[in-house]
Parts: sequence; structure tokens; C-alpha cells
Amino acid sequence: MQIQQINVEGFGTLSRCRLGLSETGLTVVYGVNGAGKTTLLEFIRGVLCGFDHARQLRLLPPLKEGTPGGAMTVRTERGRFDVIRHARADGSDTLAITLQQGTPDDVTRLRQSLKTMPEKAIRTLFMVGGYDAHSLSAMVKLAIEQGIELVSRRASAAWMTERIRGVAQERNTLFQTIPPQGELAALELRRQRLQASLDSARLAQQQRMAGWQHSLQNLEVRLERLRTESAWLVQELHAVESDLTETQTRLWSTCETVIQEVETVARTVAVAAPEWTVQIAEIDQEIAHAQQVLRDLAGSRHALSLTKAGLAGSETPEPEVTFARQRSALSEMESQTTKLEALAERLKHTSQCICGPQSVAIESTVQSLREQIWLICQELGRQQSVHQQWLVQSQREGVDRCELELTRQIQRLRLRREELLQRHATTPVSRIAHRTQHETLGCICDGHEQAIADHETVGHVVSTPQVIVRARTVTTSAALPGDEAQERILQERRQQLRQQWLEAKNRVRVCEDELQNLQRGGPEMADDRSVQTLRNDLELVEVQLSRGCEQWQQLALVEAVLQRTQQRLNVEIASPVIDHASALLSQMTSGRYVCFRYSTELQELRVMNSAGAELSAQALSRGTLEQAALCFRLACVSEFARQGISLPLVLDDVLADSDENRSRAAVEVLVDFARQHQIVFLTCQEHLLDLFATHQILIADMPGSLRPQRSVVSAAPLELVLPTVATENEDAPQPEVTHDWDRVQPDEPYWLQPNSPLGYVPSLGSQMSRRLGTIGVRDVGELIDLDPEVLEIPLDSLQISASTLRQWQAEARLLCCVPNLTGRDAQALVACGIMAPVELAQCEVRELHNRLRRLRADEHFSLALPWLSERPEWPTLEQTSGWVRSGRAARGWRKIRDDASKSRRTHRQHSKHRERPAPHRSMTKTPQVRLHDEEASQGDRKWRFYLQPHSPIVDAPSIGPKTAERLNAIGVQLVSELLERDADEIATLLGRKEITPAVVAGWQQQSALMCRVPQLRGHDAQVLVSCQIIEPETLAAMSPYELYVLVEPFVCSKEGQRLLRNASVPDLAEVTEWIEYARQSPLLRAA
Repeated sequence: MQIQQINVEGFGTLSRCRLGLSETGLTVVYGVNGAGKTTLLEFIRGVLCGFDHARQLRLLPPLKEGTPGGAMTVRTERGRFDVIRHARADGSDTLAITLQQGTPDDVTRLRQSLKTMPEKAIRTLFMVGGYDAHSLSAMVKLAIEQGIELVSRRASAAWMTERIRGVAQERNTLFQTIPPQGELAALELRRQRLQASLDSARLAQQQRMAGWQHSLQNLEVRLERLRTESAWLVQELHAVESDLTETQTRLWSTCETVIQEVETVARTVAVAAPEWTVQIAEIDQEIAHAQQVLRDLAGSRHALSLTKAGLAGSETPEPEVTFARQRSALSEMESQTTKLEALAERLKHTSQCICGPQSVAIESTVQSLREQIWLICQELGRQQSVHQQWLVQSQREGVDRCELELTRQIQRLRLRREELLQRHATTPVSRIAHRTQHETLGCICDGHEQAIADHETVGHVVSTPQVIVRARTVTTSAALPGDEAQERILQERRQQLRQQWLEAKNRVRVCEDELQNLQRGGPEMADDRSVQTLRNDLELVEVQLSRGCEQWQQLALVEAVLQRTQQRLNVEIASPVIDHASALLSQMTSGRYVCFRYSTELQELRVMNSAGAELSAQALSRGTLEQAALCFRLACVSEFARQGISLPLVLDDVLADSDENRSRAAVEVLVDFARQHQIVFLTCQEHLLDLFATHQILIADMPGSLRPQRSVVSAAPLELVLPTVATENEDAPQPEVTHDWDRVQPDEPYWLQPNSPLGYVPSLGSQMSRRLGTIGVRDVGELIDLDPEVLEIPLDSLQISASTLRQWQAEARLLCCVPNLTGRDAQALVACGIMAPVELAQCEVRELHNRLRRLRADEHFSLALPWLSERPEWPTLEQTSGWVRSGRAARGWRKIRDDASKSRRTHRQHSKHRERPAPHRSMTKTPQVRLHDEEASQGDRKWRFYLQPHSPIVDAPSIGPKTAERLNAIGVQLVSELLERDADEIATLLGRKEITPAVVAGWQQQSALMCRVPQLRGHDAQVLVSCQIIEPETLAAMSPYELYVLVEPFVCSKEGQRLLRNASVPDLAEVTEWIEYARQSPLLRAA
């Protein structure tokens, strides 16, 4: 399993944190002390094994916003997945696995593997940090529990002696029983006889096979001829059926023919007639034409009526009755078809002729099918008659519509003619001359016709022919002459061909059965048992002639191999894990320590140096112990991988006690080991980054961690002069210092003052100092007064136990109240149970001295205070007596705290009326630190810019990891690129509604302010820009009170509280420092 990406939504002090890792190599994650490296380690453990341990450490619910839990993108040999685990309010976890590459079954396998994940191995071996990383005993115990062999053993091969003796005896016996020459001749004679018998049997078998093949060929030719005949009959049958279908279609079909009758009539036209008389004549002609069409339609109507009369009584019954009849006929046909199929199946599997018994059944079934077909034919004829009746009715309705339309047309023409006569025929003579046909019917008047002829219009009369087309529809049958006789002939021919085809099909089936029986006998004939027996006997005899010598040679070779194997097995077999770890240790220590050895008597892992001396883990220095633990861990990880448990190796500051040479050797080993295993290395040590960078290793940054851009491989050491009075800038970062734990304060007899930095408490490291700083504890006085019961944030969430906090408070109280006491003195006294000065004052000197002597013999005490091994006689009785005397002269803590509070109030009152003292004046005793870095300095005070133009964009204020990814996608990767680009352009490229040009301009103003003003934090710049202070010159020109009045309303608002989150609200002293920082900006830039 390899981890590709880590996405922390909410866990401890981490919120919305995303880190990308190298899948198969080494990834270094850099984070300053307190940045959350240990929290990230615990998060990886929690995603794999559950968040129960994280809840015990108070890492859940998270200290900041975000959903409790997160996700990791992992890759296995089966695919790529997102493992998502969230913590629920009831103390349980929800685990979800999203498939990115693979199959759903792979998701089930991964879920099952996470349920059976070896949590102890993860917390002890694969993912460790701090003191756990140096615990050899825990790793040894885990290896033993997992069945990993750690003890070298000497293997004995005496068990092979008996086997060698048996092989030699068998070889000698085989040599003695080799048959003599006479027996070999008998074997040869037997072989010749067997060969002759085998040849004779093969000849007979070949003759039988030749006859069988001849019969097979004849039968195949006959079968092919029968199949051809059957195929021809099928084709003929199909052709007859096609002709029969065509004939029946013509018999049952009718066609309608439209007959057009053309008549030519003479039309007389008066050349000089008036126009209205011409129009009347045209109207009379149209009326005559329409009357003729009506007469034709009357004839068509008559014919249709006759046809309809002939079809009367052909109505079909109800549809349900018709459907029932047809379904019944189909069911009967299906039943008869089933009988025929059963009969055909029976005939297919019967070798005897049963045509006689089955002929009656077949004829009965065929007759039944024929009757059902006739019934269906009658039904179809009846339905065809109904359809024809419907067609006749439709045609008659069309004739009616035509008659109606023609009648209306004649009426319109009559009205138009009357209108013309009314308008132009003003005399009776004109109306008499233009009479109609109907007006002359039944006329018996004398001289009426003569009067009409006399009064006709005089003029040149021209007679022109006129063509009148009359159309009528004639329905005729589509049958051709002789179709009925042809239908009977074709039906008889079809019946004949069907009978012939059934007979041919039966003959083909019989022939196929004969062919199948004949083919089945072929393999039996080829597989002659007598021939096979003779062949086997011959092969056996031939093998027996050469087997003896070959077996004897094989046994001789086996005996030699067994002897050589016995010699090689009589050696010492070492543990693979011990060998691997020893090779790594020798490489890492340059041969000073050569190997590991597990002592079964002491039940511990011991280290052997180059001189041959065995040393326990307690006898090693912390740096060497660190190397030994790392080597053994890598060897165990390789062994687990061979057993099928392959997990990433996550290490949290496991090289904290290594010097430069040790670190360089360890880095080389880790880089080489990472070629086969994934390693995630968490560190806050900058010199390690340079060592990893020389190997081109991927280095990622924790959120909020500014990785320095180094111009040299390693930084020069820090030079420190310890202060007697702490500076008022409590929020300024404390440099890493090296304490002289035996020194006494030069100005006063007390090691610590209430306003001393937390880093001066002996057992309190810089990492824990930063964690305490997150809850507002900045100096020794606040540490001593800290009450864990009233804290809003539990100490367990910072991985600080109550007993550890009491130990720190006791050391700080002793060093503040007891004079002439050193840091190591306070550590030893607290380890003895002396938690307060009054307890030290009441101790007896001899009893306290004996208690310290007993503690020196305690192994855990020696590990907690490793410097005790360098002082075997410490402390002396005189030193112990001095401690007690100092305890009796101790000052009270309440008085010390009150004096410190008065001094601080007096200092702040003076700062309101005058500028704060310059950092280089002697009255301010700040640490004089010389850093070889990119920090600007003025005088004796060190000024640092927490944001540089070359810083990554994720370090800029108000820009989180997701926004940084979007900015990187559009080419904004550094702070300088953000400042150079136009705000409108950036907002347009991002394409997010919530990111407007005004928001981008705010980012630019905040980043520019941090780059120009030293010591200014991100939330400080956010507050100042929100108050419209965007230039250092504006900030430097303001008075502290004026700036405080401007800032206070904003930080007390909801927007200000959302911006500050868990940070403290700026007070007058802090805003005063902002002004001082701004006044240093021009000087630092000039320098």
C-alpha cells in the first residue's frame, strides 16, 4: 500500500490540510515545531486503524474548524482508492472507500484488510515518532510475536547419513541383479517374436480397415444421392406451392376498372350572336353535360346495387365467435402437429419398419389437418365477401356524393341562366327563343316550334364538334380463364410431391443411421486390443534392456549429491532480519558497529562493535541508539513486506539526536531503502532538508511552515547570550538555543524569572513551548499559574499529560524560587519527587542523597536523564546539602509574581509617553542571536520577515491550500507573482463567484504589508488591511492609542472574531509593537 495524498479536514490543530506524497519513493514533510507533524502522524494511524487513540489524546473533536476526520488516497496492487474516515459524536467512526481505479471487489478486499490492520505493528514499527522511535525492545517484542526468527542456529545434517547409506545399498543391489548375457539374448528373441506378431496383427487390421473404408464410401455416396433427391423434391414442392398460392390469389381477388366513354357532338355557334346569348348557350351545354354524367352515375348505381344484392347475407358473426373458431382450429392443428412430431421422433429412433401400423394414424392426422385448413379457408372467404360488400358500399356512397354535387351544380347553372334572361331578354320573343329542354316537354301548341325557329338569331352559324367523356366503374374478377382447373391440378401435384418427399426423407434417415453405426465401428476396429497388447509388451522388453545401467548411474549421482548437501548443511544459519539490520548498521556507522545479536538469556537485542564487544541498548549513546533503532526498523519492515504486509513507513523526527555525520549516513540509507518502500519523513530540522535536497527528494511543507530558502548547505550555529529580563515582545519567535544546564544566572542567584521564555525550562523543549503558546502560555510565570481545569482546550489535545505539566511547573517553580540551583539540579530533584521549595527545605540531606542514588539504578530514570551516565559520582553529599540550604532560603512565588506584574505595568505606562527603547540599548537585555539566514537585522535586535516575495503562495495570508492550488493552476505560484499580476485578471481566471477583484486586491495588500514590515504575522496584516492600513508609512506615523482605537472595534466584531479564530485579541502593547515594526521597515530595506 502506498499513500498518494493526505487530506485532513479536522484533526487536532490541523484543519483543511492537504499534502501530496511520492508514491514509491521518499517524501520529506517539513514543519516547524508545533506545526502539527505529530498530529499528522496520529491522523495517518487513525485513518488506517481508527480514531480511538486519537480521542484519548484529545485530538478529536478538532481544535479548529472542519469535519472531524479526513481522507487518504492510497494505491494497492489492485487499484487506487480514497479511504475516508470521520469521527462521530457518539465515539464511533465512519469508514468509506471510494473507488478510483479497480473493481468493486477490490473495495471489499481493502475494507476487510483495514479491519484486520495490525495496529500494534503500525504504532510500533511502521508509523512512529519521538521516544517510540528509539525503543528497540518494543520492536524486538513485536518481531517475536510475529514469528520472525532473530536467533542464529546451527543446522545439523546427520539425518541425511541414513539416507545416503540406503541409496548406496540400493545401488549395489541393482548392480548385482543386472541380468547376464543369456538372459539378454532371451529378451532379444522375445522382442523379435513380439515384433513378428505385431506386424501380422497390423496387416490384418489394415485389411479390415480397407473394407470398412470401402463400405463407408459407398454408403456416403448413397446418402448424398438421397439428399440430392430430397432437396429436389423440396424445391419442386416450393414451386408448386408458390404457383398454387398465386392461382388462389387471383381466384379470390377482384379489380375495379374505370371505363371512359368518349362522345363527339356538334356544337352550333352564332358568330354574330350577343355575348349573353353565348353565355346562355354555354350554360345549356354544361347543364346537358352534367345531366349526361348523372345518367352514367345512375347506371353505376344500378350495377353496384345488383352487386350488393348478390352479397347480401354474407355478414360475419360476432368477432368473439370468429376468434373462437379460428383459435379452436389452430389448437386442433397444433395438437395434430404435436402428434406428427412425436411420431417423427419415434420413427427417428426406431430401426425397424413401422409404416404399416402407423399409416392409419398418419392418414387420420393428415385428414384432420386438411379439414381444419378447409374451415379456415371458408372463414377467409366469408371475411373476403364482407370486405367486398364494404367496398361496394363505399363506392355507392361515392356515387351518391357525385350525384349530389352534380345536382347542386345544375341548380347553380339554372339560377345563373335565369339571371341572364331577366337582365337581357326584355321581350317575350327573346324568352321564347331561349327555352330549355324541360320547357318543351309535353308541348302540343300549334306553331310553337315554328315560332321558335322563325325568331332564332340571324347570323353566320358555325357548327363545331365537342368531345364528351363519360367515366364508369366496372368491377371484375382477377381470375384468368382456367384458374379453377389449374388450382385442382396444382393441389394434386402438391400432395404427390409431399408424399414423395416424406418417403425420400425416411430413406435418408435410414441411410444416416447405417452410416453412423458404420462410423462407430471404425474406432473399435482401429483400437485393436491385441495389437496394443503386443506393442506394450515390446516396449516393456526394450525398456528393460537399458533401465538397469541407467538406474545405477542415477543412484551414484544421487549419492554424491546427498554427500555434498550434507556437508553444506552443517553450517550456522543466521536470521535474515539480523543479517539485514547488521549490514545497514555497519553501513550507517562506517564499520564502528558491525552487527546485531539477540541474546536469548537476556531477552534483548545487543550491538557488537568493531572490537568484538557486545553492548546493550542502554550502553549506547543517544545518537548511536538512534542509528541502531533505525537499522533494525528498516530490516523488520523488509521482513514484513516479504510476509505480505507492505505499509508506508512514516517517521517523525527520528534523527533528532544525530550529528551531521550520523544524519548524512542515515539520509543515504533512507534514500536507498526508499527505492523499494514508501517513506514519509517528518522533520523540523532545516539541516536535514539540505541533506535530502542533495538527493533530489520531494520536500513538502506543513501548513503555516515557512521553509527558508538557503543559499548554503548548512546554517552556521547560533550564538546566544542568555537574558536576565525578557523582552516585552512575547509573541516574537524564540530561537532554538543550546542551554548550559549547569550555569547560574550571572546577575541574580536564580535560574529563571517569571518573564523568562518557556524554552529555558529544562525538560520543556521548543516543540512543547510552541504548543503551550497556542493556548496563551508564553513565559515561565504563566506556565506556573496554568490550571488545566479551566482551559477551554484540553491538554490531551496537545499531547501533554497532566503529570508532564506538573513536572514542568515544579522545575520552573524550583528554578524561580530556589537560589543557586541549576537546570540539571531541578530535573534530578523533581525526579525524586521534590515538587516545591518547601518540600526541599524539609528534606533530610542523607535521605535525599540516598534517594538520588537509588534513582540512578533505575533504567527508566537513566533514559529520561541521559547526562547522568557522564557523571557517575554526581551529586556529592556536599551538593545535596547545598540544595537543602538553598531550599530553606527560597523566596515565595506570590511575591515574585506580584513584583513582576508591577514591573510590567510600569514599563507599559512609560511606553505611552515616549517611544520604546531602541533594541540595541543596554537596558533591554534581549538574546543576541546571529543568524545566517535571509532575516534582516538592525543593531543587536534581529528582525525577520515572515513572508518573502519568493515564498510559496500558500504562505500568504487569507490563502488556504485549496485556493493556493487554484492559483498555481493559473500560474501564480509565488508571492511576487501575486503582487505583479492584476487583481481583475486573477479574479477572472479563477472564475469563482466568491473571489472578486476586491478580494484579490485584499490578498495583495496583506502580502505586500507582510513583505515590507518585519515581525508582522499573517493575522496582524489581515487586521490592519481590514482597518484600511495598507502602507508601512501610514502605520509608522500613527500613535499607539490612535491605532488601538481604530483596531479595537474591528477585532471585537463578528468579522474580526472569525478572522482571529483562536488567536488572542490585540491589546495596546501589541499594536505598539506593530508601529515599532513599521518604523524599522525603511531602515531594513536600506540595509
